[in-house]
Amino acid sequence: MNIREIARLAGVSVATVSRVINNSESVKPATRERVQAVMTENNYVPSATARDLSFQRSEVVAVVVPDLKNPFFYGLIEGITRVAEKNHYQVLIFNTNEDAQKEYQVLETIRQRNAAGILITAAGVRDGHTGAMLKEFQASGTPVVLIDRFVEGGEGLNLTKEVRDGILRHSGALKPQTLEGECVARADRIAYINHDIDDALRAGVLREFEMPQDLMRVLGETHGQRINTMISDIVRESQDQPHLRMSDEIQAASDEMRAFMFRHVYMDAWRKEEERRCDHVIEALFEYYMEHPGKMPLEYVQISYRDGIERAVTDFLACMTDRYALRTYQQLFVPVSFPVI
Repeated sequence: MNIREIARLAGVSVATVSRVINNSESVKPATRERVQAVMTENNYVPSATARDLSFQRSEVVAVVVPDLKNPFFYGLIEGITRVAEKNHYQVLIFNTNEDAQKEYQVLETIRQRNAAGILITAAGVRDGHTGAMLKEFQASGTPVVLIDRFVEGGEGLNLTKEVRDGILRHSGALKPQTLEGECVARADRIAYINHDIDDALRAGVLREFEMPQDLMRVLGETHGQRINTMISDIVRESQDQPHLRMSDEIQAASDEMRAFMFRHVYMDAWRKEEERRCDHVIEALFEYYMEHPGKMPLEYVQISYRDGIERAVTDFLACMTDRYALRTYQQLFVPVSFPVI
């Protein structure tokens, strides 16, 4: 008999049982009596871990991953271990092999070890038990960080305010409310302008002599020079400032370059035809990988088993750059020339 079973029989959370064991005044008398009655009936003697559930955490951080062979998790664990050791924590690593039942047992082991915190990429993403157990950990004061996957019945990804700000306000009319959000917004604008200039020149939509020479002299003649100019300017101008900013000269040149791109590239008549061609490439790649999911990299094959082929193919295509998508399309669908004998 363990604390989880006592909680189930009493119809309360593990955190409530812990409060009863620790004589917390926050528990209602009727609830306390019900829990104590269940413990008496089952001859339950609280362990030291149970008594200290909310107050004396061990100096252990538990990391739960579904596949240790995946390079993503290997790198993740390396980073977690490095930070944990600097803060005098030990790291316990558990591999569930994408097995929800094994994950359930692992979480029970972590509960008994009274870990100071849990970082988990859940195998049981659709399993109500995993979500319920993670909620119980949180209720008892154990920090839980979900990595990479949502858990049904849980609270979703533990995204910080800064990350959410960067996602929601990196473009559009809403202004970022954090410095991290401002960094994302600036990086997004810089990348868009410069990559789109390269794409337009490579596609023949623009020619070198058509580029605004006055702006090129300020920002730079090449892709690398322009990015370096903009980023270096932000770093200099933002020192000891509450917000990120550019100098008036670089900001004006950047804004005018963006306006030039809208006039000559983004809003030009050729765009609709090019978008139609892009749709064709994406649709062809989507259909191909839906029929041949095994041709995707291993991590997306794994996603297909977990979340379905459509989700896996969508994620794979979303990660492609323009050049990679076009090169892949050409390799799959365009005949290779051969000599005539």
